[in-house]
Amino acid sequence: KLLSGVAKAKVTLLFASGGHFAGCVFQGREKVRSKTFHRYVIRAKAGTRQAVRDAMGGGSVPKSAGSSIRRHNEEALQRDINDLLEAWRGDLGESALVFVHAPGTVNKASLFGSGALSHKDPRVRGVPFATRRPTLSELNRVHSLLLGIHPDTPEP
Repeated sequence: KLLSGVAKAKVTLLFASGGHFAGCVFQGREKVRSKTFHRYVIRAKAGTRQAVRDAMGGGSVPKSAGSSIRRHNEEALQRDINDLLEAWRGDLGESALVFVHAPGTVNKASLFGSGALSHKDPRVRGVPFATRRPTLSELNRVHSLLLGIHPDTPEP
């Protein structure tokens, strides 16, 4: 019951991983805003983002059509996330807590690079348990676990 003291307050969840992004703002149990994005950025069979592969290559950056598409999609995903966080700036400012799950430096940079959210903000917390792919249903599941409620439990 991590949110027991802020059960009626505004709480934001932002997840980014592997080309997937999901964000949701809750007021108590009610969903105020939500948005998900997905872009093809992971190299098939290698399991890494194109930017990570490019950084490892030294001077030999892959020039295939697939690598160009993945680079373009990484930029588009970053732009989409920045635009969304900017649009949600008011909700972020009003949130009692902001839970973030973004493993790896590229994913963290996608959430904290826009200026709308700071990793030094004391309201920003990591999710204290394992999470799955960033989807709206996963955000609902995590929110319920953070509240310490079963989704079908009536509100007191």
